[in-house]
Amino acid sequence: MKRPVIICVDDETTVLKSLKAELKAVFKGDYLIEIAQDGNDALELITELLRDGYEIPLIVSDYIMPDMKGDELLRRVHQLLPQTLKVMLTGQATIEAVADAIQYANLYRYIAKPWQNEDLQLTVTEAVRRYRQERQLAEQHAELLEVNHKLAALTQEQAALIDRLHSQERALQEANRTLEERVVQRTQELSQALEDLQSAQETLVHSEKMAALGQLIAGVAHEINTPMGAIRAAIANLEAALERSLVELPQLFQRLTPQEQEGFLAFWEQARAQPQLTSSREERAARRALAAQLAALGWEKGARSRRI
Repeated sequence: MKRPVIICVDDETTVLKSLKAELKAVFKGDYLIEIAQDGNDALELITELLRDGYEIPLIVSDYIMPDMKGDELLRRVHQLLPQTLKVMLTGQATIEAVADAIQYANLYRYIAKPWQNEDLQLTVTEAVRRYRQERQLAEQHAELLEVNHKLAALTQEQAALIDRLHSQERALQEANRTLEERVVQRTQELSQALEDLQSAQETLVHSEKMAALGQLIAGVAHEINTPMGAIRAAIANLEAALERSLVELPQLFQRLTPQEQEGFLAFWEQARAQPQLTSSREERAARRALAAQLAALGWEKGARSRRI
């Protein structure tokens, strides 16, 4: 790290050597002590030091110098280095010159020649200490400004984030509202679909029942038609047998003897007097009884009469 530089300016060589020796004794190598014999030389030196990256906390300049007086030099230095403290040495400066240096060069202190060593030492020591304090304050101020700048940026980011959160919250609320409406609509659609499904199921069940009933009726009709067909066939057979019997009855009656004719007529009256048969078993029993009676009468055609 480069050491800070203190510049001494005077057109008298002996004064410069004395100033340099006293300042080295005060700061003991903590600072570089550079000298210049006039204002232009001092400005060139300052330009070089700044180019090389040196820090210049203090400049001590004589007032009476050729080509450029001390107050003018300090004014130009102030334009280049406003933070650098300025001390002017002279025994011939007017009040106006000191006032100008204070006003335009921010003069820190005025020391009359010949100076007192203690006064010079105290002045430069306090000047350096003040420069450090102001430098520290400036750095702290810069840091504070940076912190404030970052805080302002964070505040803006926070405000933007809050706006985004509010926007997202509103969007979420709108999405929730839309979702609730969709859920209600979907629930209604599902309820309607369920009702339609139940109705269709009931219709299907009714159709299945009707189909089953139709099958049952068809089966019953088939079961009824089968014996009915047999009954019709039996009736047709009976009618045919009865017709044959009625056709043969006169011939049969003529071939009977008078006694057989009387028995036949009596049997005929008895058959007419019997109640109507209601079942096939009664009918078969009647047929057996008739055949037995005919056999008892000795009618050879009795077996054939069983079919009547």
